[in-house]
Parts: sequence; structure tokens; C-alpha cells
Amino acid sequence: MRSHNDGNERPRGNEAAHGPVAEADVTSRLSDLESMLWQALGRIGALEKKNKTMERESSALREDVDKVKDENRALKWTLRKLAGRLVHGVRNRVHIGSDDGQMIQDDVALFPHWRTLCEGLYDNINPHGTGMDISFETIQLNEDAMGKICSCLRGKNVREVAFTDIEFTNMRAAIQSLRTMLKYSPQVKSLVWSGIPIESVDDMALFAQMISERHSVLRKLDFCWNGEGNAQALLAGVDLSKYKRLYFKGNNLQTNGRADIPNLIASNAPLESLDLDSNNLNDDDAVQIAESLSQNSNLKELYLDRNNIHRRGKSALLRAIRDTSSMNALSDSNHTCQVVGLNFEVINTYGQWNRAFKIHDLMVERYRSGEGNVPYFNREMDGNGSVVLAPFIMESVHSRHTAIKEKYGYKVRGVSALGLLYELVRDWRMPELFSFKVGKTTPEAQGEVIRLGWSLTVGEVQGQCWSCDEKGLGGGAEHHCARAGYKSHQARWMVPRVGCLTKYFGKFNCAQQLWLW
Repeated sequence: MRSHNDGNERPRGNEAAHGPVAEADVTSRLSDLESMLWQALGRIGALEKKNKTMERESSALREDVDKVKDENRALKWTLRKLAGRLVHGVRNRVHIGSDDGQMIQDDVALFPHWRTLCEGLYDNINPHGTGMDISFETIQLNEDAMGKICSCLRGKNVREVAFTDIEFTNMRAAIQSLRTMLKYSPQVKSLVWSGIPIESVDDMALFAQMISERHSVLRKLDFCWNGEGNAQALLAGVDLSKYKRLYFKGNNLQTNGRADIPNLIASNAPLESLDLDSNNLNDDDAVQIAESLSQNSNLKELYLDRNNIHRRGKSALLRAIRDTSSMNALSDSNHTCQVVGLNFEVINTYGQWNRAFKIHDLMVERYRSGEGNVPYFNREMDGNGSVVLAPFIMESVHSRHTAIKEKYGYKVRGVSALGLLYELVRDWRMPELFSFKVGKTTPEAQGEVIRLGWSLTVGEVQGQCWSCDEKGLGGGAEHHCARAGYKSHQARWMVPRVGCLTKYFGKFNCAQQLWLW
């Protein structure tokens, strides 16, 4: 048994010799292990961060998937509800699409519901009445769904079909399905194709051919936000003369010298509303449109807001609907079309009263300027012609003002008819009126009016004495006035009282002796 001194054992020679080396080796290994540990910890931290990022992305993806599922469930619910309503009688308007503007993606799970909806439409659309409006919006439609929709609507009592912001998986097949449906659906009078640009030239040609085939049936075409190329293809290649409403909003239209739009307006087609809002029309286009308006009496609404039209174009359009250079120019202006978007929408807002308002306004403007109406009348009328027209003009001032006041309940522009009449009685043709004798027969007086450039349309021409109001005078018959006060007791004044001074004051109402329009 070996003893130990104070618990210390004396190292052997080999161990004593290699002690410092072993200790250094251990220290190095510990340092390496520590470095590896820190590297491992760093990688673990990076992996944890990456894992958190992946978790967030996975969570976002799950949310997107859930949202799509919710949208699909909502669409399925809508389709079921619509199908249920159809069983109990279809509504006048049916809208299928997203309420929040998000695109509803195509899903095979939706096809049974499309089939249910289409069967409900096919079986339950009311064949009587004005027809149904059906619209599809913000949906991705595949070829089968579009084909089934068009097939179920074919030949049914549908008044309007609308496709807005639709994403067709097969554009050509969609157009062909729609074309077939329209071919066998003469009840469809309105088509909306908005926010669906057609990129292929061949597909656009097919669409234009479809519209051309239905131009005699369709009355409204809404072709907005589809791009200039698509819009120009329709304007240049399709007969649009039978439409009552055309909407080309947001297509970035630039005519570049083409006259398709002005020619359509100048043709005086049945077109009542033309929307060219949010395009790129310039002053040259506005001038051409203004010239075409002078030949149009059917167009009621022209929308030109948010274009590139400035002072020159605006002035031309304003002159087209209210040319105040003369009474004849004003009378020849367009009195039916309201131009919207250029800050003179108030003009032509009174329907058949537009001409009356304009004539009265112009007379009031001249009166309030201090120059008065007499100098203008003297320039616009001369000789005996002005004497022939003077009684009509004086009577019309009062009659028109009274009629407008009764219709709209106010004095136009705060000027009474008495002020306008006083100016005419004081300064215009009074001596001639009091001394003018019947040297001409009534037909000759009619010829005098025509010579001045106006038209006086008469039926059974009669005359009337302006002094004693004796009527029934015709053919220049002798009449001795029973009322004194004229320069000659036998002075007489006979004018045609039945007719229409169409160029100067518009329609003459022979029952009330009024120029109203």
C-alpha cells in the first residue's frame, strides 16, 4: 500500500513533460467548441427568424385563401338566392358580382351554382313586360360559364346585358357566345361592354362584326374604358346611325383628323345621348363637333368633361348653341343639345322653351348694355320689311315674357316686358306703323317677309286691323277704320295673323298669337 504526502501525488516523468502541451490543446479545443457553439446559435437564430417570416407568410396566405373562400361562399350564396328568387318571379334587374370591387376568381366549385342560376333564369324570366336587365361585374369567367350564361339568356325577355370589368379566360369564345345570344335575342336593346379591352385585332374585328349585325336592333351601346384602339375600330367600322345612346367614356379617344364623331352628329341620326367624357379630344375636335351641331336637332346630351378642350374649342361649342351675333344667328343655333362639362350646362335645359329663353335673354342683354335693341333691329331689318314684322315683334316681347313667367314663376333676368316694349315704342318704327296704309295684299305682305329671309307659313291667310281689331280681312279688301286718331280716317293696317316666323322667332301659335319656341 502506497502512501500519499498531503494528498499530493508526484507526477511521472512523461506526464510532467507533456503537461503544458495537453493543457494548450484542451484550451484550443474548448475555443473551437465555443466558436462552433456560437455559430450554431447564430444559425439557430437565423432559422428562427426565417421560420417567423415563413409563419407570417403562411398566415397571410391562409388569410388570402380564407378570403377567397369567403368570396366564393358569398357568390355561391348570391347565386342560390338569385335562383330562389327566380323560382318566385324574376326581378327587373339582376346584378352578379363582387360588392367590394375585388375580382372573383374562376373556381370549379362554382360551376354547379352557375348551372343552378342559369336554369333559374331560363325557366323563370317573365316573357311579358319591358324585360330584365342583367349585369355581371368583376368576375373571372371561363369558356363554359360564359357559354352557359349566354345560352340561358338566348331568346328570353332581356332588355339589357352588361359585362363590366370581366376577365374572360377565352376572349374569342366569349365574344362568339355573346354574338350567338344576341342573334337570337331581338328583345335585347342595350349592351354594356365596359373595362374589358380586347387585345387581339381578330377578336376586335369579331366584336365589331357582332355590333354591325345588331345595329338595327340595339338602341344603347356602352363601350367605356376599353382603350382608343377598340373605340376607333367601332367608330370607323360600325354603322352607329340607329343608336339612341352611345357611351365612349374613358377610351382616350384622339380623332387625329378623323371625322367619325362629327359626321355621326351632323347626320341628325336618332342619337339622343353621346358620352365622350374622359377622352383626349382637343380644340380641333371641338370645332368640328360645334359645326356638326348646327345640323342636328335630335341630340339632347353631349358629355365632354375631362378632355383637352380649351378656349378656342369652348368658344366654338358655345356659339353652336347660343350665337348672339344676331337674332338670326341665335335662331339658327342648336336649341336641343345640352353640352355638359364645359361650364355652360345651363344652356338648353328647358326643352322646347330653349329658344324663347335665348331670345329673351339676348334682348335683355342688349337693353341692359345701354345700347338697346333698336340699333340691332335696324341693322337686321330694313325698309317695309321691318314695318311688317314690328307688330309681331312687339307682341312677342310681352307674350314670351308672360309665358315664361307663368311657366317658371319668375321674371327672366329681372327685366319687365314693359321696359323692353317702351324702348321699341319710343324709338322704333312708330311713325311708319301709324302712317302705313294697305298698299299690298296680304299675300304680298307674306312675300315681303320671305324677301327678308324669313319664312311665313300660312294656312287660310287673313288680315286684322290693328286699330279697331276687326278681323277676317283678306285679299287687300277695303277697310275704313272706325277708330279715330290716325293721320287719315281711312288709314288701315292689315297683316297676316296665322303662320310661323320660323327663322326669327320660331313657332307662332295662331291660337294665342305667341312665339314660344
